[in-house]
Amino acid sequence: MTFILCQSKATAYACRLWCETSDDVTELTPLEHEIDRNSLEPKPETYQALFNRFVLTLTNVDRTDRLRILVDVFDASYASQFEGDDITPSAITSSCWSSLISSLVLAFPDADWFFGIVLGKSLLDESDRKLLDHHCFSQLNSISSSNVFDASGLRSWIRQRTNINLSGNVKAEGNRHSAFQLPVRSEAAAVIEDEEDYAMLHSYAAYRYGYRVQIIKSWHQLKKHFKSSRTKTNSHGYSLIIEDMRLQFADKDASTHLSNLRERGKECDLLSEERDDSRFRFLVTTGQDESLRVDLKDNEDFLNSHDGGRVLIKPIGGPIEFWEKSRLKHELSHLDDAEFPRGNAARFVWPPVKIMDDLYSGHAAPGKLAMVANVLLNRSRTVAGNAATPSDWLLAALLAGDAVELIGGKTPAMALDALRLKHVAEVRAECAFVGAGFHCDLTSRINELDAEIKSVCRWYKKENRKNCFWDAKATILNELINVFRDTGQMEEEDKCLHAFRKVNRKLERPKNIHRFNPLAWALHGVLAYAEFLLFSLTRILIAFAVVIVIFSLISMAVVGSKFPETPANPIFFVAKQLNWMIGGGTHDVNVFSESDLGEAQSPSLAFVSIVANIVGVFHFGILMSFLYGLISRK
Repeated sequence: MTFILCQSKATAYACRLWCETSDDVTELTPLEHEIDRNSLEPKPETYQALFNRFVLTLTNVDRTDRLRILVDVFDASYASQFEGDDITPSAITSSCWSSLISSLVLAFPDADWFFGIVLGKSLLDESDRKLLDHHCFSQLNSISSSNVFDASGLRSWIRQRTNINLSGNVKAEGNRHSAFQLPVRSEAAAVIEDEEDYAMLHSYAAYRYGYRVQIIKSWHQLKKHFKSSRTKTNSHGYSLIIEDMRLQFADKDASTHLSNLRERGKECDLLSEERDDSRFRFLVTTGQDESLRVDLKDNEDFLNSHDGGRVLIKPIGGPIEFWEKSRLKHELSHLDDAEFPRGNAARFVWPPVKIMDDLYSGHAAPGKLAMVANVLLNRSRTVAGNAATPSDWLLAALLAGDAVELIGGKTPAMALDALRLKHVAEVRAECAFVGAGFHCDLTSRINELDAEIKSVCRWYKKENRKNCFWDAKATILNELINVFRDTGQMEEEDKCLHAFRKVNRKLERPKNIHRFNPLAWALHGVLAYAEFLLFSLTRILIAFAVVIVIFSLISMAVVGSKFPETPANPIFFVAKQLNWMIGGGTHDVNVFSESDLGEAQSPSLAFVSIVANIVGVFHFGILMSFLYGLISRK
């Protein structure tokens, strides 16, 4: 599906001529907008009206093919989100129009963008000019891979241009946008995979942690990016490569074998041991085929010679587990600069880990960024509502992730909703991979969720941050519990439920006047203890053992002081405790034949019996509740 965004009918006609020469255009729906240049009155709402009109048209398209959008004129000097707040007749061809297009580029990351005329290129450096050349009309038929993970770097470039404006406004007195920078992906990665869902999974994992990702799903694309005679360069330019072992591309000749990395390097010389300059390289395989064991061993030797090479065995549960298994979570640790979180690509800051308190001043995120983020969230909800495959859920997660990155947290309610959508979509994607759902890494996910929520809640008033943090975490965890329950992931549901109970208990701490009520704190402590035991059967059994030992020792001490002639056999006292723990009295087990009457008349032992009854019934209730929870789901 192809759309044309133009400022006049004349430029729309010229763009349509380009589309008619393209062989892969299945439907042409030009979108034009006429500007009344004779009007003398400014139109402050025109920018948002145009944006909303374009978004509505582009969103309500039932497309089975990739979306391509052609733009007549784009001025690179005005690519920032801080240009042209109002569209006026004098500014429509420069700042306002280009800023509008930049907003749409950020709002539709899954579309391919092409520009007819690019103004201001002479003011850019060589790398930026090459980037924009990649999106000119002459590339309409040559681009065959998706740009959903910002492979060309267009979205990162727009973010960077916006950051320049933000930095320039730092010295402006009273500027409410100065304490804000957008995360920028400067490192490039390549994912070589012939399965759609796994290509999306590996690409999303790299994108999530700060890489721009080129997806390669055909033999033609592989040669285009890794054959020096095609690239006309001596380097492929990717710092991270993730590739499948058994590549069965539909357009590959049957005589071409790519399972062995050395043979793959002969076909595509930039992947050879001598010329591959990537920092990290991972080979993903199931490892089950006996006929390929020799290739697998040779591939392991090949990657061992690479400082950052490693073989990863499927199934891999999700993006977080992929990052853990590949050890990138630990190897990408910028310990020399605390500004960069552990596990992220170089110069990618998300979530912020070291931001001064004074940077959290001001109001909501810049209006255009919030406007784009709102579109991304609506699109994420739409994609999630119609999701049928893991790729659909991953796209929904990407849209929500981009939204929260654009607003950072300066619009906290929207940012927290974006985090909720992102994590729910990621977990849905993980559970949608049949045979890999048992690999969900919940501990790391909760740790990352804590860091993200904390960075957003810093924009709330200081005395409200803690409660906002716990409430947001509880809301997101509750959504994840429902996802695990729907997909039958019972162990993950239990872990998530325990984390939810722990957070909820913090929210339910005695407040206001009840802070000084010892009974309120006692009840709170009992409930917290019960929730602690419900985490696992092991904890419950250990608690039983501890209770039996404690009350046995107390009983022995009481009986020994009251009846010193009675032999102290620990086994009898353990039996007595087991009887008491199910509600039995002092007469129910006749273990002291000569002193039963004395026991019955002992107030001390009667008191111990009552306490043991209460404690025992309490723990048995917890045990029954835990077992019922397991059995009722089986």
